[in-house]
Amino acid sequence: MTSNVERGAQLIWPDRLLTGANSRQPDSSRERLQKALCEHDLNGEKLIAVSQIGIAAFILLLHVIAQAGHGWQSINPWVFSALTALIGSSLFRYYLVRNGRLAESILGKLTVFDISSALVLIASYQLAYDHPSGGSLKAPSFVILYALIALRTLRFSPWPILLSGGTAVLGWSLFVLLSIYLDGPQAITKSYTEYLTSYKILIGTEVEKVAIMIALTAVLATAAHQARKIIGRVAHQEEAANAALRLLETNEGKLRVQNERLNAVMEHMSHGIAMFDDKHQLVLCNKRYSEIHNLPIELSQENTCFTDIIEHRIRIQNYYGNKDEFRDSLTDLFKKNKKVSSINKMHDGRTISLVYSPLPDGGDLITHEDISEFQQIRDDFYHLAHHDPLTGLANRHMFGVQLEHAITHLKSDERLAVHLIDLDFFKNVNDSLGHPAGDKLLKNVSERLKQEVDDLDIVARMGGDEFAIIQLAFKRPEAAEDLADRIIANISRPYVIDGHQVIIGASVGISFCPDDGNEIETLMRNADLALYRAKAAGRGTRRFFEVGMDAKMQDRRKLDVDMRQAIELGELDLYYQPLISLDTNKLCGFEALLRWNHPERGLILPDKFIPLAEENGYVVRIGEWVIREACHMAASWPEPLIVAINLSPAQFRNDGLVELIANALSSSGLPPARLEIEITETVLLGDSDATVDMLNQIKHLGVRVAMDDFGTGYSSLSYLQKFPFDKIKIDRSFIQNLSKDGAAMNIVRAVASMANGMGIQTTAEGVETQQQLDLIRGEGYTQIQGFLISEPMPAGEISEKFHLEKKSTPAADIGTEPETQQAKLASRG
Repeated sequence: MTSNVERGAQLIWPDRLLTGANSRQPDSSRERLQKALCEHDLNGEKLIAVSQIGIAAFILLLHVIAQAGHGWQSINPWVFSALTALIGSSLFRYYLVRNGRLAESILGKLTVFDISSALVLIASYQLAYDHPSGGSLKAPSFVILYALIALRTLRFSPWPILLSGGTAVLGWSLFVLLSIYLDGPQAITKSYTEYLTSYKILIGTEVEKVAIMIALTAVLATAAHQARKIIGRVAHQEEAANAALRLLETNEGKLRVQNERLNAVMEHMSHGIAMFDDKHQLVLCNKRYSEIHNLPIELSQENTCFTDIIEHRIRIQNYYGNKDEFRDSLTDLFKKNKKVSSINKMHDGRTISLVYSPLPDGGDLITHEDISEFQQIRDDFYHLAHHDPLTGLANRHMFGVQLEHAITHLKSDERLAVHLIDLDFFKNVNDSLGHPAGDKLLKNVSERLKQEVDDLDIVARMGGDEFAIIQLAFKRPEAAEDLADRIIANISRPYVIDGHQVIIGASVGISFCPDDGNEIETLMRNADLALYRAKAAGRGTRRFFEVGMDAKMQDRRKLDVDMRQAIELGELDLYYQPLISLDTNKLCGFEALLRWNHPERGLILPDKFIPLAEENGYVVRIGEWVIREACHMAASWPEPLIVAINLSPAQFRNDGLVELIANALSSSGLPPARLEIEITETVLLGDSDATVDMLNQIKHLGVRVAMDDFGTGYSSLSYLQKFPFDKIKIDRSFIQNLSKDGAAMNIVRAVASMANGMGIQTTAEGVETQQQLDLIRGEGYTQIQGFLISEPMPAGEISEKFHLEKKSTPAADIGTEPETQQAKLASRG
């Protein structure tokens, strides 16, 4: 609800500010000043109304008392009417102000009515009681005018004062003149001198009163004007003070909002923040700080001593190092007076980041952040960047860093060795059992390698099936030799992977620092050269780097280049070694053997270049040529001579192998039964379904399939159950040891007995002596081949030596003179 004073203020303002219920608040200093003065005027109008009522009632009361003895008829009706009118207008004025209905136009009319009533009162009083013959006008009339003028000052406006005073002076002067005029008939009866004297006294007395009234009016108007100016200045000052107060309240509100926002930020930060004063007592801390250090409520309050927080952290194992170091390190922070940051591993397993910052007032700001999860992720990334993800060993990069560090810190009387380890036959396991099995095998190998090294030695996986070891700080070369032998022996022990027994080997190449170099690249290259020599020596062995190995490696690289040219220029050739049937003592076929007639090196045997061809991917292309060439050559021989061809495991990874064989048979015209495919046990390692399926497709063509080098693998007997081989060729190593090793004889006898029981033909290769032939014949073998019969020969020598005629029906006898050769074999039998 709006108060009466406020409603009056709205009505008494200028019309441009009067908008009723929709009035706006003043928005300028002048408007605010007008409002302040208007509110003062309203208060003044109340006082004026009350004062006029009091004065008029008091004069009326005095007049009634003075005339009480003469009755009501003696009271002047004009005096009574004037006083009553003055009282009535004052009551009406008070009513309007009280109810907020006093407008500027009504105020002016009321003021004129009050002045008119006062003038009527004065005139009536003058005519009735203040006759000029009395010498002067009586005091009550003057008091009424003075009071009327004085009351106008309550509004602190000069204009009502000047209006009231001017009207009173004018009216008084007129009344004086009227009195003189009314005295005129009486003056005729007096002498001129008496009249003049009486007139002068009247004029002098009344002029003095008029002058006092004018002076009083001027003084009161000036005082009202100055008071209004003072009120204006006070209003301005009050407005300025109010504006400053409002600004302060606004700033306090903004500050309060900022504080609330800051508190919200502080409470939701991932960092724990604590502020301490210059006495190391807690000023404030956020919720996260209490959570990180598990502080109870009493230790999170203001004025908590920093040492109390330290002791609490020690009690709950939330500190790093030992207790004394922890106390000293945190105490030293306050002494350094500079920004310090650190990352600390706590006893409870967490990692806390600390940032200490001194404040200008001598206090301290400490930020703590629990970065355990981030640190774990960082450690994981670091581990992934420097370690092999499969085995957990150091990777190639980490190996290089460690090797460089080891070389730098190697003492003058010490050596270190670099062991490069390559797994033998691992690729067969990966191809046959699949990559998951290969991964499991690599993990097992890495565990065995770690078992053989010292704590300071470094084991790394360089990639694929290649590992490396840095053997540190030893003085005798025999230490490296012993380690390499232990590695080979341990890795060669059987593994069980997904229910399969797997046996692999290891070849090791070793270089020494500083003997073989003191730079990473040199040591690694020399160890790699030694590894190649170990693999070339038959695998499963170790080799140290020797001077000249690099030259041999260069020679190997040149041989690789020459092989590419040999394939293009047709320098490869097939030699054929005869197969003799022990049942008939006759020639039954030939085994095609690859040879390389190098223009500079001469005849190169397969064991020198086939491993290189397999390594560089040439063996598939060479194998295709061998199949086509051998089929065309065999087609020129008389029936039923066969041709046996060795297939590499790499050829079975070629999906077009079966189609290639079929095309070779078709184009050459060779019957499928006269083609025999020989494979080693490594082709079937792990019982590859794809390989067995491909062998079945080859056998479905009518081609015979034989297992070569039988007895040198690891699962030969299981292979005989999984695929129906037509022939078994026992490895030459058993034949060569027949007369020296009883175990070899037992194996040869067991293989023959097993094959005969299964209805499979048997071939003994590598027969070089008559004694070996006799033993083989006695065990019931089906065929033989070896130097005792003939060395491998070029295709052009076959017909001449064995008198072969193309497509002759009977099989040719052995030797250049069939009767003689047949008699020799019969005599040996």
